[in-house]
Amino acid sequence: MSSKKKANHFSAALLAEQLSNVLPSGRACHLKLAYSGGIDSLALLLALVELRPHATWQLSAIHVNHGLSADADRWVEECRQTCNRLDVPLVVESVAVEVRGQGLEAAARDARYTALSQHIGPDDVLLTAHQRDDQLETVFLHLLRGTGAHGLAGMSASRKFSDGLHLRPMLGFSREAIERYVRAGGLDWVNDDSNDNARFSRNFLRHEILPRLRSRWPAAEEVITRSAGHAAAASELLDEIAHEDLQRCAGKTPNGLSLGHCQNLSRSRLQNLLRHWIAGSSLPQASARHIDEIVRQISRPSRSGQALVAWPGGACYRYRDELTLTGRTEVPDDDFEISWHPEDVVSIAALGIALRMTPTTGQGLAAARIEDAEIVLRNRRGGESLQLPGRGHRHQLKKLFQEAGVSPLERSRLPLVYVNNELAAVGNRWIADSFAARKKEPGFVLEIHDF
Repeated sequence: MSSKKKANHFSAALLAEQLSNVLPSGRACHLKLAYSGGIDSLALLLALVELRPHATWQLSAIHVNHGLSADADRWVEECRQTCNRLDVPLVVESVAVEVRGQGLEAAARDARYTALSQHIGPDDVLLTAHQRDDQLETVFLHLLRGTGAHGLAGMSASRKFSDGLHLRPMLGFSREAIERYVRAGGLDWVNDDSNDNARFSRNFLRHEILPRLRSRWPAAEEVITRSAGHAAAASELLDEIAHEDLQRCAGKTPNGLSLGHCQNLSRSRLQNLLRHWIAGSSLPQASARHIDEIVRQISRPSRSGQALVAWPGGACYRYRDELTLTGRTEVPDDDFEISWHPEDVVSIAALGIALRMTPTTGQGLAAARIEDAEIVLRNRRGGESLQLPGRGHRHQLKKLFQEAGVSPLERSRLPLVYVNNELAAVGNRWIADSFAARKKEPGFVLEIHDF
């Protein structure tokens, strides 16, 4: 059957064919369907239930209640009834949608995926019921936003998500084919009136623009879908090139980039690398304008040897010959002093970090030196010094930071660990010789995590 004919038909057998191409082979997995109760997710649920008797995977559903409609609680109950009838376990997650400098649609999507991510482990697969019409709308929206090849590729059929996978196995099927399948099943679905509200961009495209486009160019869907496939192939190639450049331009600091190596790349290749680098971090993606500013900072000499390009939720920091990413750009103004017990996880709100001590052997802080001692975390206040293992005298922290190429921004976020009023460690970078665990001696390694 041709791809065009397949798009106009939907069945459990055709879904099974799609799943066989993308599901992890050789091991059992748990399929977790993002179930809104709408016609698309109901179609996917019915098809999966039809396939379940002969499948090796488990099946359950997750309903996210955004609380944005007066009917939200009724929809939850309808989803429960449908899942009970089909003997599919259902989890309901209620979220608070907070609009912060973005539209309601985007805020709801972010809240939804944050909630869903909490349920996806290493052997779990999140399924969403996006279909071909959704893909077409997505490509148009990205085109209108001036996006690049990755955006014009639309939604991917498979991607990493949380600790598992996110699959969209219905992208090749049309809305009409899916509706015919559900109507044949005889079950009712949730009808969200907001889907008819043309003030939302996606709905405006769906109800006002795309019908006229189809009437003028009947083959528009097929052609645009094909173009999205070409963009997806180009995106894969760009990612492969960026991955090679990332290895070639790796800096001395973890996840850093070498300024010198970056300067050897062409402008377009450097832009591609920076997008890939940021996408691989936990930070929001930077806009084209911010990417261009980073490129400008890389290409010109700096009198101070440092520069910062910040965007909502993230920043790129240049120091000497190194580029690093950070989610926090502010330097804490106030001093802090926090008591700490090795068995506890302690948070420092001023720095946006959490610390823990992990037991080990032959490295870290010597367990015998900190047992029953008073441990306090403090910020730098100037004049601190430390004697490192293997060195015969003490060094000012300022000199150690300069020697190691630690940027001023990173220095401000490294807490100092004092044991009985004596400086024992500088964050997770250095340990004083008198507190360092010797070979085969029990110790504690300090771990620092952003929050």
